[in-house]
Formats: sequence, structure tokens, C-alpha cells
Amino acid sequence: MKLYDSTVARIAGNIASGLAHSPLLANTTREEERIVEVSVRLANAIVDKLKADLRADDGMYYIENLPNNGDCCRWWRPDGKGYTRVLDEAWKLDKMSAERICSARPDQDVMRLVSDVDAKAVRHLGR
Repeated sequence: MKLYDSTVARIAGNIASGLAHSPLLANTTREEERIVEVSVRLANAIVDKLKADLRADDGMYYIENLPNNGDCCRWWRPDGKGYTRVLDEAWKLDKMSAERICSARPDQDVMRLVSDVDAKAVRHLGR
């Protein structure tokens, strides 16, 4: 999802930049210029929203329970109710909460940045 969001943000940014600097605007009416201005603002708003969403995800953490079995990690389930090997079922916590939990059991639990784990994760379909 993150790759998709960043791609959409890049495309929207290119659209806004292209509209604002288009040579096609040389012989346009005031009404057409107004449509382009609104379109540029809309594209910029989309870019800002997507960038904010991407930044928000950077502050979230998974908690990995150690040791893993070598090929699959064990993640805390929401509210600490057991563990899961399915990343989509793992609990996402803010940094302060993750630090508090992991400091209580540093030899058993490690906090991992959601954006890093999601970027490197290999998801499997059924077993």
C-alpha cells in the first residue's frame, strides 16, 4: 500500500506541476485559467494528504516476540492478546507504547518500525 500511495503522490505532484507550467495556457480564457488553478490546488491537496498519511505510518511500531523460528516472525496481537505470524493481524502501536512494552521484556520483545517491516515483508497465501 505504501508504494501505491507514494506513486499516487508523485503522479498527483507531476499533474499539479504540469498544469501550472503548461505551454497550453498561453492562449486560454480567464475561465479556463480558473479551472486550471482549481485543478492545481486539488492536485496539491491530494499530494499533501498522501504525504501526511505516509508520515503518520512512520511513527507506528510492531512488536516482535523473540526468538523467531528462522523463517517467520511472531508478532504481538492487538492489546497483547497472544501472538500471530500473520502480519496483517499484528498490533500497531505508537512509539511510546512500544518502548514501554519492550523495556519490560527486552530479551523477549523487540519493536520494529511498521514502514520498515512492511517494506521487507514477504506475504504467503495459505499453507
